[in-house]
Amino acid sequence: MRNIVHIIVSPCGLHIGDIKYRRQRFAEYLVMKEDTKKVFWVHACGGSIRDPINLLKSIRKISKESPAINDSSIAEFAIPSFSPLTFSRGSRILAEAYLSEFKLAVKGLNSPKILWFTVPIFPFMLKADKWNAIIYDCSDLWSESMRDGTDNPVYSMIKGRLVKKAESRIINSSNIIFATSEYLAEIIRSGTRREAIVVENGVEFERFSNYGSYQGQHIFNEIPRPRLGFIGGMKFKIDFSLLESMAREEPEWSIVLIGPRSPRGSGGLDRLLKYRNVYWMGPAKPEEIPGYLEHLDIGMLPYKEIEYNKAVFPLKLFEYLAKGLPVVGCGLPSTKRYSADRIYLHVDRGCFINACREAISWRGGDNARDIEARVDLARKASWENKFQIMYQKAKQEAGLI
Repeated sequence: MRNIVHIIVSPCGLHIGDIKYRRQRFAEYLVMKEDTKKVFWVHACGGSIRDPINLLKSIRKISKESPAINDSSIAEFAIPSFSPLTFSRGSRILAEAYLSEFKLAVKGLNSPKILWFTVPIFPFMLKADKWNAIIYDCSDLWSESMRDGTDNPVYSMIKGRLVKKAESRIINSSNIIFATSEYLAEIIRSGTRREAIVVENGVEFERFSNYGSYQGQHIFNEIPRPRLGFIGGMKFKIDFSLLESMAREEPEWSIVLIGPRSPRGSGGLDRLLKYRNVYWMGPAKPEEIPGYLEHLDIGMLPYKEIEYNKAVFPLKLFEYLAKGLPVVGCGLPSTKRYSADRIYLHVDRGCFINACREAISWRGGDNARDIEARVDLARKASWENKFQIMYQKAKQEAGLI
């Protein structure tokens, strides 16, 4: 019986280019459940107080528009909020008119309701209705995610404090807290004395384990082997200087980068692209990525050894493994427990290039057993398995089991 209403609080719209994060995948999972009546996607829209002209334009535009509730199985609902106010109680002033319409839409369904926070914004949502359960799914070190070196230090400090305050309020009001890494769970424990259940990121196993095609596969005909690839956003957390050292030390290797460029903190990409053995494919559609992986020899996770990355559990690890690729990574303590010979080498930054040399040496001796071991590890980490854990615990807490 379809009787449960789910409300997901997100920092952005449901469709943001070609990228699918954990929260988008979870929304799709909820839609497919037999007991789901409706899924609401509540997200922030607006501008920045540091850009007054565009801020005024956003206010004017939002004031003329009604909340975007559509007829699909996932109803998007945009609430105006201007960073850093997004994280504060003050954002309620901007959102009050929109919140009243949202309340009517949700109450009209007269069903059990579960509120899912996937980001510590809009704490006023805690009292927007009488929720059967409130869940916080923490997938990021949010207080650090704003600090990539491009923001004004004072602005970053204010924003960071507001994030922590909003997150603490949400955590203390939640029935269940999930975290994507042990590091995040410990941060939550030490800051609020609340326990978090660790549920790491997963993989769309069936899609990645099967062959995928995309237009332009002939591009790889011009790229010599070995091909060492990274798929993901070109962001500040990626160690471009490490990849630059690799390009310089190993000119016979082809470094393949696939993903959109972030407008913030990706300056090192320009220097890297000056090397002839570096190939940037730009953004790729989700359905194309398995096809790209089909042509790589090594999957890379070249992350900086910074505070922010201590909390990161990358989507790419299990995607590489689902394709049978050996993986080499650094800067990601959350992935260390998966390190195993001929599967995944998690090393310090200074050993990264040597670890890639070792992984490349496996190519000639790769056998069906090695590949199956990688694929099997990814199979156990499917999104279906991850989300089933979260969903069952949420329903139990809501008294719906």
